[in-house]
Amino acid sequence: YALYRYGGTEELVKSLLASNFPVIIEEGYAPEGYDWMGHYLLLTGYDDSVNVFTTMDSFKGSQNYTYEHILEHWQHFNYTYIVLYTADREEEVMELLGENADPWQNNILSLEIARNEATADQTDPFAWFNMGTNFVNLGMYDAAAQAYDQAVSLGLPWRMMWYQFGIYEAYYQTGRYDDMINIARQNQNDGGGHYVEETWYYLGMAREGRGEYNLALENYNSALSFNPNFTPAAEAKARV
Repeated sequence: YALYRYGGTEELVKSLLASNFPVIIEEGYAPEGYDWMGHYLLLTGYDDSVNVFTTMDSFKGSQNYTYEHILEHWQHFNYTYIVLYTADREEEVMELLGENADPWQNNILSLEIARNEATADQTDPFAWFNMGTNFVNLGMYDAAAQAYDQAVSLGLPWRMMWYQFGIYEAYYQTGRYDDMINIARQNQNDGGGHYVEETWYYLGMAREGRGEYNLALENYNSALSFNPNFTPAAEAKARV
């Protein structure tokens, strides 16, 4: 089984690893010769004597990364983590997660982490972006849109919206269809984002919101051409 949560901490990950639960984190990644990208990293252990996590890196193989390095890059994805466990150990996992076992409470705790980071450094775009993501998860779309606006104004990696789509949801729920279209077009112009089905899906949502149903249908079809199993686009196409 796999359990997905936000707002992970060094202490929580250590407690899970110490109990032999592998943890996958999502992080920002910019190996030499490459621009920033999203990346999953499997954490398998840690060593406090040298302050490193032992990992299996799908890009580099077995690697040790310092706690500081992990936390810096993990922040780029709202400290997202996936705990792997067998069914007979579910109760143990939930006990280790504590308040984070409940998804709603997890979002509240994750929001507090981002809010504290933004308060400590108001020029940190990732803290503001994470605030937006957590506000979306809590259904607080006006606050989310404002947090995302601040993140965008401070500057984000150009691939950011290839992986994280809460900003589209915030703008959609607040009627900011033009802003959704601008983000989608930027993704398309960036090259690889042209092949991200969510780009086409949210572009379609914006077109539908503006009453441009023929264009919306084209966008939903484009999303499905890249991923025929992308259920949100299929449902939106049927609705239009």
